[in-house]
This record gives sequence, C-alpha cells and structure tokens, in this order.
Amino acid sequence: MFKNSVKIDENTISFFESGNFDQTILLVNELGESAEKWLKILPYFEKSYRVIAIDLTRLDYRDMSLADYSPEFFVDILQKFIKELKIGKLTIIGSGFGGRVAAEFVLEHRNLLEKLILVSPAAGVMKQSTPAFDAYIMAALYPGETPDDKIPDKFRDAHPFIKKLQFITAPTLIIWGADDPVIPIIHADDFVSAIQDCRFFRMDGCGHTPYVQDPHVFASKVLEFLEKH
Repeated sequence: MFKNSVKIDENTISFFESGNFDQTILLVNELGESAEKWLKILPYFEKSYRVIAIDLTRLDYRDMSLADYSPEFFVDILQKFIKELKIGKLTIIGSGFGGRVAAEFVLEHRNLLEKLILVSPAAGVMKQSTPAFDAYIMAALYPGETPDDKIPDKFRDAHPFIKKLQFITAPTLIIWGADDPVIPIIHADDFVSAIQDCRFFRMDGCGHTPYVQDPHVFASKVLEFLEKH
C-alpha cells in the first residue's frame, strides 16, 4: 500500500492505493474525513482487487464558505480522477456524503460502473435533520462553530435526490449501521425501495462508519456481494 496524490484542476487529491489487479474498487470518503478511515479494510480487498481510497471530500480551502460542496462538484472531480489514473470499469464504495457523491456519479457515468456500494449515504435523504447530522455537517464545513442555519439546503433537501435513485440500474448493496446517530437507519428504505437492483445489510452494534467499527464483517459482506452478484 502506498500514498500518492494527483492534481485535478486547482485541487491536489491524495489517495491510498493497494493491490495490482484489473478490477478496481474505489473508496469515497465522508465529508471532511480522511481516506485513512478506510485503511482497516484495504487488506481484505487488495488480495483480489486494485483498491484506491480517495481523499475526495477533504479539500484545502482557506475560506470554507467559498467551497463548492455540491455533489456535482465532486462528481466532476471524481470523473477526472478516474480518467487521470486510467481506471476502467470499477466498483465504487461511498460512505456518508461520499455515498451521495457515488450515487450521483453512477447516474451520470453508468458506462464506468460495475457495482455500487453505499454506506449510510448522507445528504439529501432526510426530510428532517437530526442534531447529530447538523453537528456532523458543521464539523466538516465550519470547524469549531455551533450548528445553525449556515448548513446549506443541499444537505437537507431529500426529494430531488430520492427521485433520481430509480434510475440507478447497477447492482447495488446498501450497508447501514443499526445505531447510526447521524443518518438513522430508518432512512435506508428510501434507497432499498427506489434502486432497481438493490440488496441491504444491517450492521448491528455499529454507528455511522461500520467499516471502522467492524471491518471484518463489513469486508466479508462486500466481497460476498461482489462475487455473487
């Protein structure tokens, strides 16, 4: 495993890479989180796949209020990153806001995707926010400040995004921590019922990042899905 970086437009994108195989798994991180959160599961995947964990949503802005944190912005960067690294068809695993970006990417670039895995996908699914969700967004966008009406509407507006899910045709797996306080598991049905070819796995005893809390079970379910569907 090694860490590298690539210049995409004016942004330097860091990533971890491991494994030397034709099939690629691309891991897309949480808003404001480091790709290092994925390191516990890389050893499970690198035996059969080229695995890339990208620091997609943690860009270095001096003024966070100027940052474009729209899913469309990150989808564009992700597409350019895939082209730059000469990645062919791939499986994308997206966590939290990275799950939202992964889903939007699939809708725009169906020809690039083999399978999709979403982990407690955040932003655009909840009709009403939660204190944990507000704190999560504020910590990423405005570190050290108190949750208030600064949180952009794009992180709360559920209806437009939910309607798009029906157009995802790739085989999809949804994994959700049963004890997730940020995006409660009750919202999982919005995805499972909307996506045409979708499977669901509930990870008991886990919160918003089950791949950190129980990497063995998480990786086992992902590999089972990749091998059988």
